[in-house]
Amino acid sequence: MFTASRMLLLLLITAMILGSCEGDTGTAAHAASVSITDRWHFRKYLEDPQIPEKAKQVFNDQRRLEDAELPFYISHLQSSNQEEHAFYFRVITNSYNKKGIRVPEGLANAAYRYVMNNPAEFADYFAGPDAFTDADLTTWSDLVIVELERMTEDQYGRPVIETYLDSLEGNCHNANAQQQRILRRFGRHLTEGWQRYLMNVEQ
Repeated sequence: MFTASRMLLLLLITAMILGSCEGDTGTAAHAASVSITDRWHFRKYLEDPQIPEKAKQVFNDQRRLEDAELPFYISHLQSSNQEEHAFYFRVITNSYNKKGIRVPEGLANAAYRYVMNNPAEFADYFAGPDAFTDADLTTWSDLVIVELERMTEDQYGRPVIETYLDSLEGNCHNANAQQQRILRRFGRHLTEGWQRYLMNVEQ
């Protein structure tokens, strides 16, 4: 029989469990946003006390990066520790995945160089389990386009898209077939975005 004493014991246990959850510092909340497979080792970085709390907040879409913070995140995206690239790639993506957000010149240039110099790594984020979304791919094409706009300096007839895509192709000799398909899709995003930009300029 389910007695009153057993009911009281159950209530006490429930209260203890809920209390322990409320006392968490937020690390568990951060880690809860990670998929079960955790292909990119996000949980490792979200639970690491050495990783800035602000980075974890951006990861979880709780805030956006400030311009003064960008050099730190760009340096980690380009570091020799390749494993950490995916975490900082996600942080940067989350900060600029909305239309109308001003893109600092330094970030646009960094995005331009990162994709061009690491096409296989870049494409791999959009393949397989835990892949980034096509919307994220568009975010990065938009970042690159900002740098291309700066480079043209009103010389809109320059074949900047073609030149950039040629550079990508030249640097992706180690990309597999799936990654090459993703890079072609990225190229279509770039081409379409650049055409929209030119149409707006001509109006």
